[in-house]
Amino acid sequence: MDNEQLVADWQSKIGELCTDMLGRQLTIEESKFIYGHGGFLALEAIHDHVQGLNGQPGALARYLTSGAGDASA
Repeated sequence: MDNEQLVADWQSKIGELCTDMLGRQLTIEESKFIYGHGGFLALEAIHDHVQGLNGQPGALARYLTSGAGDASA
């Protein structure tokens, strides 16, 4: 499996986790936050942070719209 596929799969896994935790579909801004990061270290940090916010949907929504670690900045 190539790196692009690994990144795409990891982004999808994070997106699914967020959708489950929020109980709704992600907004465009939230999706851009996840899918805008393609580096392994960034995805690991996002994945770990999202898992740490389990049971805190408000905090998760704020994180996904915070621009923290924004790849476009």
